[in-house]
Amino acid sequence: MNDDLDALLRAHYRGAADEIHAGPDTVRRFRDAGRAAARSRGVARFWAPPVLAAALTAAIAAAVAVAVLLWPAGREPARPRPQIGRAHV
Repeated sequence: MNDDLDALLRAHYRGAADEIHAGPDTVRRFRDAGRAAARSRGVARFWAPPVLAAALTAAIAAAVAVAVLLWPAGREPARPRPQIGRAHV
């Protein structure tokens, strides 16, 4: 951004901010709105996504562990058998 434009914008926003004055009613209204929002958000709604994510992660980890333990790759390979009826080329 151009330095002159940046200086003009800063001066404009500082001048506008100087005209803002919050009265006691405004402060009380915002404070009460914050308390109401905190009360409306329940514990179950707060903890549901992390608990579901942990359960999903545990289920995937258990499935991977079972697959690794039961996969036939760790067993002894089958013995090679000669192919009967085919000539060597």
